[in-house]
Amino acid sequence: MTDIYETISSSIIKEQVNLIGPIATEVASKVSNLSINNTTFEVHIQAANKADIVDALIARFEAVFGDVSVEVSRDAVKSMIKDIPVDAVPRKLQ
Repeated sequence: MTDIYETISSSIIKEQVNLIGPIATEVASKVSNLSINNTTFEVHIQAANKADIVDALIARFEAVFGDVSVEVSRDAVKSMIKDIPVDAVPRKLQ
């Protein structure tokens, strides 16, 4: 079963792909400790602090596509964030 941070990452990537196209998966694939299936957008995070990897993913999109990508990311997962304790929500999604 996929954990919440992997689900969040997958949703963010899917939304970025919807807006900017397949280059979003290329951008996401450059995030350390994150692997993505380019067809299903299934994500696997290999890190102790998975929230940090979500932040790194959003930061990568922000560096390439600007501030709007942070808002797109927030909108993509706003319904999921309520299931996470406040202190465990990735910084860029707060």
